[in-house]
Amino acid sequence: MSALGALLVLWGAGGLYVLRRRQDMLPLRLGRALLEDLAVLRRQICLCRAPLPAILAKELCRGPGAQALWEPLARQLERAQAGEGVSLPRCWAAAVRELPQPLGELLAPLGPLLPAGGGALARAIDETREELTRYLRREQERQSMAARLTAAACLSGAALVILVLSTVTTTFLDAFSAGVSCESLSKKLSGKTVGIIATVIGTIGACVYNMDNIMGFLYIIGSVFAPMIATMKVHADNMLA
Repeated sequence: MSALGALLVLWGAGGLYVLRRRQDMLPLRLGRALLEDLAVLRRQICLCRAPLPAILAKELCRGPGAQALWEPLARQLERAQAGEGVSLPRCWAAAVRELPQPLGELLAPLGPLLPAGGGALARAIDETREELTRYLRREQERQSMAARLTAAACLSGAALVILVLSTVTTTFLDAFSAGVSCESLSKKLSGKTVGIIATVIGTIGACVYNMDNIMGFLYIIGSVFAPMIATMKVHADNMLA
């Protein structure tokens, strides 16, 4: 039973760690994808002079960046072309607003420069990629530290719960053994009452006894309480009698 409880606790702690890790890794994965996508956008607009809708449809249609930024931007451009009168900078601002921060703040300055293109846009994309690279480096370091702390907290919590479960089980068996042992000596003694008394005495002893050297205490327990298999046999014989 203790082994099953320990496995359940470890499974829960591992699941919590994995879920927290996946949530923390989302901005990092998206930032790396956008870093590569910005290089493609710079090459296609500033060097190849390709129109933005064609770039979105052919070059930036895959990956996490496409789902988070480029597909929403394409939908904004389609509505603008349908006659809603929305300019390209506003379409860009609406698309980057949905990105996790600070990714949206880093990419927002590119919107006003997209219609003109040219060297100004190329320099702005280079600066944005440099800022994004610094952010990714800091975020990687922060998440590495957070992952170590989270793993340590989950493992320590699981170890504490396992220790408590195993200790409670062992203590219950010791108290039950004391009660059954006394019942085997005299029919007038109640096993439950003796077990409760043994639990109270053991708790007080654990509070006042020096835990640095408990071998003597363990020898006392082994000499007073009967082995568990013998206790269960005597208890079964008494119930059948």
